[in-house]
Amino acid sequence: MLKATHSGKRNRSGFRGQAIIEFAIALPILLVILVGIFEVGRMVFIYAAVTNASRNAVRYASAVGNADNGLTKYNYCYGIYETAQKSSFLIAIPTPPTNDFKIYYDNGNGTPLADPECSVWNSAQVDTGVKVNSGDRVEVIVTVRYEPMVKLIPITPRDITSSSRRTILGIYKLGS
Repeated sequence: MLKATHSGKRNRSGFRGQAIIEFAIALPILLVILVGIFEVGRMVFIYAAVTNASRNAVRYASAVGNADNGLTKYNYCYGIYETAQKSSFLIAIPTPPTNDFKIYYDNGNGTPLADPECSVWNSAQVDTGVKVNSGDRVEVIVTVRYEPMVKLIPITPRDITSSSRRTILGIYKLGS
């Protein structure tokens, strides 16, 4: 029979205890780093989703023509909101009317139109007060509140806001 030989250092009774103590010291540090990476990644994901929502909503709002239900896209406030909601993957855009989802109109150089804010949030109506011409601009502002899921690291809750603007082109009156 062969005898297994061990070094004298590994047979000491304190060796296994030392490994457990080292692991107990390193584990909380590793967990904090792991949670920090998770929370920062989640914050970046929410930022990207909010930016995507405002971009797609303003793209929809600047389109000339009618939505599927026959209402004009640029002043169909609820349709603009629905587009933002559909394009923000796994993020809930606050339901208007709130300060977290706003639609503004200006004449292209920053001067607000006569009715500068979209304010009819009915799914079957357009905001008839909004009158735009070719060259006017629409702006969609989306705000979502970020709060950490795990309060292990000092990341404070914050609002993530994205604002997108786009010029409305193609509205021309034909005839005399």
